[in-house]
Amino acid sequence: MYFYKKTYESNFFLLFVTSVCFGQDRKLLKGTVSTQHEITDPVRVVNVTSGEEVYTGRKGSYQIKAKLNDVLSFSHIEFIEQKITISDPILKRNRLDIFLSSNMTVLKELYIDKTDTLNASLGFGKMDMTPAEKSLYASNQFSPGEGVTGVKLDGLLNRLSGRHQNAEKLVEIRD
Repeated sequence: MYFYKKTYESNFFLLFVTSVCFGQDRKLLKGTVSTQHEITDPVRVVNVTSGEEVYTGRKGSYQIKAKLNDVLSFSHIEFIEQKITISDPILKRNRLDIFLSSNMTVLKELYIDKTDTLNASLGFGKMDMTPAEKSLYASNQFSPGEGVTGVKLDGLLNRLSGRHQNAEKLVEIRD
């Protein structure tokens, strides 16, 4: 019985010392992220020190575990990332509200020169072509794009099947 009592007391003492030494466990920290405008997508909140990651709810609220000197990162594609080091006052309040600043640049004026080059690169080039010319143009395309190989094979297949020659004949007839 004496041995059991000593073991019980030593285990209690060991548990007490362990809880005091490791008493710096992370506490659940609550808060909200606000901006000048309404946020449509969630904001990513990361405890950089522990690696834990959460996202804000619809109204910008979040909950994440943190302890003293942990670094929290608040990021969103539309806003400037903010990093906050957890201090004693933040832990005592158990709350951290953040305001994120916009990351957008408003242009005063945008001037596009050489619209013919832009149109061609977007696939709008040669707008004055007849339907037969458009068919010939399309049947001769060998360009990177979708497909299993990552290359449009329309031009090759059209040449093999004879569509390209038919398109050429159509253009000749129309002229």
